[in-house]
Amino acid sequence: MVWVPRATITPEGDYLVLFPYDRGRWYQGKEMLAMRSSDKGKTWSELAVVFDSSQSHHGFVPLIPRGSKRIYAFGTQPISGMVGDGKKGLQENCPIGFRYSDDDGHTWSDVTLIRPENDPEFTGMSCVRMCETDAGTWLIGSHDGIWRRKGSPAPVTTRQYILRGEDKGKTWQLLPGKRPGGWCIEKYDRMDEGTVLSLGGAKAVVFIRTAEGRIWESRSDDDGKTWTDPKPTELVHPDAPPMVFHLGDAKTLIAFIHNRYDPRRPHFDKAARNEVWCSLSKDEGRTWSEPRFVFAGANPEGHIHSNSYLDMIADGSRIHVFLGQKGRQLLYLQFDESDLSTFMTKAGLAAAMKPSPETADGVERTALFQAGEDGYAVFRIPGIVVTAKGTVLAYCVGRKTPGDWADIDIFLRRSADGGKTWEPGEGIRLYRWPIKEIELLYTDTHKIGKTALKPGANPLADINGELLDIYAEIEMGSAEKVVFNLRGSTVTYDGTKLRNEPNLPKPPDSRRGNIEMKPQDGKINVRSLVDRASIETFGNDGRVSLTDFAVHEPGNLDLSLTAEGGEAVVHKIVVHELESAWE
Repeated sequence: MVWVPRATITPEGDYLVLFPYDRGRWYQGKEMLAMRSSDKGKTWSELAVVFDSSQSHHGFVPLIPRGSKRIYAFGTQPISGMVGDGKKGLQENCPIGFRYSDDDGHTWSDVTLIRPENDPEFTGMSCVRMCETDAGTWLIGSHDGIWRRKGSPAPVTTRQYILRGEDKGKTWQLLPGKRPGGWCIEKYDRMDEGTVLSLGGAKAVVFIRTAEGRIWESRSDDDGKTWTDPKPTELVHPDAPPMVFHLGDAKTLIAFIHNRYDPRRPHFDKAARNEVWCSLSKDEGRTWSEPRFVFAGANPEGHIHSNSYLDMIADGSRIHVFLGQKGRQLLYLQFDESDLSTFMTKAGLAAAMKPSPETADGVERTALFQAGEDGYAVFRIPGIVVTAKGTVLAYCVGRKTPGDWADIDIFLRRSADGGKTWEPGEGIRLYRWPIKEIELLYTDTHKIGKTALKPGANPLADINGELLDIYAEIEMGSAEKVVFNLRGSTVTYDGTKLRNEPNLPKPPDSRRGNIEMKPQDGKINVRSLVDRASIETFGNDGRVSLTDFAVHEPGNLDLSLTAEGGEAVVHKIVVHELESAWE
């Protein structure tokens, strides 16, 4: 699982991203992983463990004090013995603390815990942005919570606080006062995940998550010592964290919001958190521009962390966005500040899809994909996307035979004028290929160069193995088919179709494991992963792929490659033996 990512530009100029990974005992992450880029996001390092599994991990809240090369990592510290009692609903309350790095984020200190002078036993949660004021004061938001508190209208009762320190982390005060004096909206019994930004001089603002349908704010004009009563902003946002950042000029604010709210579901409405819009403020967040659409997540029903915990860094005019997606991926987007004005408003999106007034019923019908064309029996699963530049993309899948087991191609058409005219249809292709990390499992490797593959010959006769990654480039020549026999499972290519026939107690369904594949430049390439209970085959660099369950007998380690009906030419064979990923 990939959880809340946070990024910073290090003192040496690297982009450094940290995020919790896997499931810890109490909080999201078992380990804290890091990636870095030394070329402004063009390439990224391999993953590295920066905080190990000796405790769970919630998030990385970065701070680099002015004039310093030290990087601080603030956040919730779910340390064994210090996590709140789950039986009392206190499982999210932990000490807040920090580590630091003096070598640009490569190694880190042990945790220092924050014990506010006015509430030394304070515990809570912190995983959103903090700041340093011009006077060097550090301000970080934190909230405490009680799940399923009797008599509360909310699934979790929360109170928002700010931790304030003037001496580089040595001493702290809890504001607006010690517990239970934190901020909340009484109707919803909640207020949490406050994001604190310095506005220059002695001014600061905290933007706060609420269940009221808008982001709320509180302001300070005395270096964070006192704060105004929270009030709502213009920003429409469901029960989700504020995502507010400075742009490259360090003055303009950008807020990423979900721009929707359903008052029938004020708490944890996942579906309202799928779309991401942005709005700008030139006056310290007092007023905001009309929201513009940035992107939507892969799951329209939303995921509790998708899109709602994105992070951003600004490097000059370049905006870099990081977010987890469905808990499975870390996504990275970048664009220029000048691109923001091209993102569509709600009105722009509506205009792009407005029906033509020339049609009698207000609906203009255009057949973009017609059944029977180009040998396709049916077109299904349509979708449509409007890009930031107004181009309309329509796509669907095409099947040459009806039914759920038919081979699938994906088709795309473009319109540059809001759907009035369309470019000719062109297919797009999704490729599938094993991940590069499989190379970490390689043990022995066998290579065979160019050789004639005559009927009865077997260039793999002297090779055997249990777990295998096999790659071959073949020119069919006069052969009618070529057949791999891999521990009893066969992979066959007959000049037009690639087929998996897994070794099973009974023959596999004839509709499965069969897919069209044409030679490219007179050759094909086939790659097969042979596991104890499966066989996966990829053709022509992943243009087609087949995955099947198989029963490979432990004692059968034999491999063969043969030609039938004529002679083929093998240009290259590479066989990697693998070790188990589980041992």
